[in-house]
Amino acid sequence: MMKLKNKIQRLQIIRRVSKTILVLVLFYFVPIHAHGASKCESKLKYKTLAIHSMVYQCFQHLNANSIQMFGAPMIPMLGFGQCSCITDKIRTNYECAEDYMKTVEDSTAGEILGEYSKECIIEGAMGDGARDAYLNAVENEKGRLVPKDNATKKDTPSVKPKNEGKQLDWKDFSNQG
Repeated sequence: MMKLKNKIQRLQIIRRVSKTILVLVLFYFVPIHAHGASKCESKLKYKTLAIHSMVYQCFQHLNANSIQMFGAPMIPMLGFGQCSCITDKIRTNYECAEDYMKTVEDSTAGEILGEYSKECIIEGAMGDGARDAYLNAVENEKGRLVPKDNATKKDTPSVKPKNEGKQLDWKDFSNQG
């Protein structure tokens, strides 16, 4: 019973983190406003300052949320990995910053960014442990267990965790652990 409660709590934590990333994206990410035309205002399509701002503000919000919820800061490499992945997905799916800003203005960005956040966790942007914990929590919510094989992992080399037999918790992903 206690294990199920802990798994449900982990799923709730992951959902809260995803939601806070969405809020961040909606309010902080791209400080550029569209001016009606679908043609990019800059030859760069996304200016460097906008990209830097997107990733930096995302991490700041993610880190503050981690401190507030868990009492420990986010490990920078994991947080920046997640925020960079979300930014890359935005840039891949929206040719110009102005195109992306249209989704923010018509309030459809939240749902889209929620999916990007989930995809990034599954792709391993926050590490194998976070991906596995997320997948297990999702599967447990459905009443099934995720197989312990490598079928869901990307074809990238991975580092063996220090505590291989230990159940991972948030301390393993924060500077507290």
